[in-house]
Amino acid sequence: MHMLSRRDLLAMMAVGCTTLEWDRIAAAEQPETVPSKASYRVQVGHNRWLGVVEYGDPLGFPVFYFHGLPACRLEAAILSDHARKDHCRLIAVDRPGFGLSSRHPGRTILSWADDVSKLADTVIEEKDSQRSFSILGFSSGGPYAVACAHRLGSTGLIRATIVSGVKSPQFTRVSDGNGGHLLALMRRHPKLARKLITVFANRCRRRPAIAVDRMTKKMACVDQQLLRSREYRDAFLLAVHESTRQGPCGILEDAMLLTSCWNIPLGEIAVPVSIWHGACDQTIPVAASHKLAEKIPTSHLTIVANEGHVSLLRTSGQEMLSWLSTGETESHAS
Repeated sequence: MHMLSRRDLLAMMAVGCTTLEWDRIAAAEQPETVPSKASYRVQVGHNRWLGVVEYGDPLGFPVFYFHGLPACRLEAAILSDHARKDHCRLIAVDRPGFGLSSRHPGRTILSWADDVSKLADTVIEEKDSQRSFSILGFSSGGPYAVACAHRLGSTGLIRATIVSGVKSPQFTRVSDGNGGHLLALMRRHPKLARKLITVFANRCRRRPAIAVDRMTKKMACVDQQLLRSREYRDAFLLAVHESTRQGPCGILEDAMLLTSCWNIPLGEIAVPVSIWHGACDQTIPVAASHKLAEKIPTSHLTIVANEGHVSLLRTSGQEMLSWLSTGETESHAS
């Protein structure tokens, strides 16, 4: 592998960012504060808490949302209107070390399922002696959704959706894409990555246009158009700041886990899994979702033409939530 300068590594970090819009961010809000949408914390262990925010219909069917990298629970606001229309209760959660969630030393991708189970026990009321919920994992949140599909099928999870999911390390013949290169760089250069994540978060506040332009250079055109608009740019700035509220540790831990063996027996998953990917995604290759669908016997793959990594969640989000809530959907595959 050729050597990279500090600037090159920072640029690669920017390219791999997967943050989305929040559709009701007041103009007066600054990155130094948490957006006004009420967040709360739930205890899941001794001195351990998960940060949570909810969107949509509070009486609707519960769907847990797992964010991308670097991002946080607030990313799910892109689906807020869709959730209301589908009477879906969208419960977005910070992973350990992100946003409002406590760090969890020694955590694994599979241990996240245990946290989600405890969270579901707290926030979901049982109906007819049974609690039911679904899960949506976006980008780096995808493997965590896969872990829950494996572990929680007998404890209330009825469906799972993976959107623009990162590549499993076991898929060695699938190219990494820009997002995979980013994760690999952080794994190989953790000390440098720690410093540069902080530098990049500061740059987003001080020179936002330059930061976002650098981020989008190697993304799909449809993603570039979306993220360079003022509305989405401001959302990106807030996402980076909130994801690094406790520093870069959560992001680095995620990078280490995502580039190590997931230890998930994909062939044993029995929960219905819907896998979505944009045909134009330059961040994570479409082949990663093709391979994942081959390995999960209960999966269905949808490839959407003319969509990228970020844009797919916005344009097809309502169909995703409809299936997660009711099992009904209309196919827009290419």
